[in-house]
Amino acid sequence: MPFLWYAEKYLYLFFIRNGIKILEWKNSVLHAKAAIVDEEWVTIGSYNLNPISQYRSIELNVAINDKTFAQQFSNHIKEVVQNNCTLVDKNNDLQAQTLFGKIRNSALYYFFKLIFLIFISKRR
Repeated sequence: MPFLWYAEKYLYLFFIRNGIKILEWKNSVLHAKAAIVDEEWVTIGSYNLNPISQYRSIELNVAINDKTFAQQFSNHIKEVVQNNCTLVDKNNDLQAQTLFGKIRNSALYYFFKLIFLIFISKRR
């Protein structure tokens, strides 16, 4: 997983420059995804928005349409973010800003992108 972690860091500066806030969970590997929409609809699961999840992986999400649950879950997420996540910005992501870090991260990003193109995208 460390190689993928470095590969994803390649995109951090782009995200930050475009107003996307990045919060990293530091306690363990976390594969879960969640979204709260319009304070009443919640989705929780492991599904990624990419062709691997759509065509190759066994992924699952659950959708919950309940305002009470959505509010409770929103409060829980806010607590988790406040107590267990670190905000990534261009000032505290020093490892990616070194020349070595930039080269490593971009090389790994393009390596995994190439692997995806060779082995996954042609098997739909």
